[in-house]
Amino acid sequence: MHYKYKKNIVDRTGIKGYVNNIVKRGRDFRYWLYRLKWNYYPKFRILSNVPLHVDIEVSDACNLRCIMCVHGIKGVPNAGFIEPTLAYKAIDECAELGVYSIKFNFRGEPMLHKNLVEFVRYAKNKGVLEVQFNTNGLPANRKKVEDLVDAGLDRIIFSVDGATKESYEKIRVGGDYDKLIRNIETFIKVKKQKGVKRPFIRVQMVNYYETEREVEQFINFWKGRGVDNIAIIENQDRYVEDGYPFRDGKRPIGRRFCEQPWQRLNINRDGKVLMCCGDWNRKTVVGDYYKQSIEEIWHGATLNRLRDKIRKIELDDIPACRTCFRPTTYRWK
Repeated sequence: MHYKYKKNIVDRTGIKGYVNNIVKRGRDFRYWLYRLKWNYYPKFRILSNVPLHVDIEVSDACNLRCIMCVHGIKGVPNAGFIEPTLAYKAIDECAELGVYSIKFNFRGEPMLHKNLVEFVRYAKNKGVLEVQFNTNGLPANRKKVEDLVDAGLDRIIFSVDGATKESYEKIRVGGDYDKLIRNIETFIKVKKQKGVKRPFIRVQMVNYYETEREVEQFINFWKGRGVDNIAIIENQDRYVEDGYPFRDGKRPIGRRFCEQPWQRLNINRDGKVLMCCGDWNRKTVVGDYYKQSIEEIWHGATLNRLRDKIRKIELDDIPACRTCFRPTTYRWK
């Protein structure tokens, strides 16, 4: 099943949300340096000594079957949870290397992992600058919210695809719109009650045919409710098996440079390592964290060879890139 890309809608609250995040950090020059490197190192093809960010997939299982996601389209075989020892090992190495950011998710719902709060607390105690995750928000409860806030979670991103119960539950199959809203409001209340500025709370909606008429309604609903950022993101066809994706009746005519192999690594819950967050089919594995370190994989021959191809805009020679769903990696006509 394919969904046409819709014309990108400017996130009018995005810049404000980004500035708010900087302001909340105060005079945190390490954070400013991190974001500077994130935005400009790839532009000038500068490779840092270590990844700027690491995704640690604590679970590739999910409680929903969303129509645009891997779980709703064809599923994840043998889904499960990361072994805590592997997660702690990754957090330890990230901290030792000076990795700025960790996100505890990839293809699954992180709140399903019973040790998520402990992972967050451990990473913050180890000195990781930004600890975050994306979530559908439904497995949360008051205690888990309080525990995550107390653990020092820096950012949480809620996927709220739809401005109405009808559209949300049509897209996020198995979801409960009313429960999600209550859970987000609980995060907002707990932050206020504890007098803390973090976690930075973002709500986002994917824009495609079923939701494009609800963009204004979505933004207006969340304004003034205590969230830090409201985002409308472009639909991404995550299962382009052959040939290029398409959007709004347009076809790509070529490829563009991709910044991700200069920014991040993705450690899957079974130890397999990917070079980006877009390889949902795991077509291009660049390492095995059970056998190699983050540093070895980051500077390894496999990833360096792939970077050379990306520098030359030879993305179609790389299995994961050949059918990439990220529109920024294409030239459109």
